[in-house]
This record gives sequence, C-alpha cells and structure tokens, in this order.
Amino acid sequence: MKFVSIFPKIFTGKHINYDVVKIYKGKKVEIHSDEKNYICADGNIVGETPCFISIVENGINVISG
Repeated sequence: MKFVSIFPKIFTGKHINYDVVKIYKGKKVEIHSDEKNYICADGNIVGETPCFISIVENGINVISG
C-alpha cells in the first residue's frame, strides 16, 4: 500500500522524503540479491543481478530510441 501511495510522487521528486525510500550515491555501485532481480533503466530491462554500475567521468551522453 505504501508503494501505491508514494509512486505518484516520483514525478515531482517528493518520494525521497519517505523512510521506506533509500537513496545511495557513488561512482561505482554493485547490486547483489539472493534471488535474481532485473535491472531497469528508463523502463527498459537492461540486465539482472548481480549488477556492476560505474560512472564515466566526462563521458558522452548517448540516447537511443
């Protein structure tokens, strides 16, 4: 039920004020889980756990359609 009430707030950024929302920042992030979980970016499945993500300094933004 909390998800249903908080979800609409993601469009305004107000979802970050809830204790059930966790925000982590880092230049390198590893995501692990006991069960396989899918990794989504912009609504598209881009992989599954375990997942390793890193920020490329001065990288080029690429938008594909």
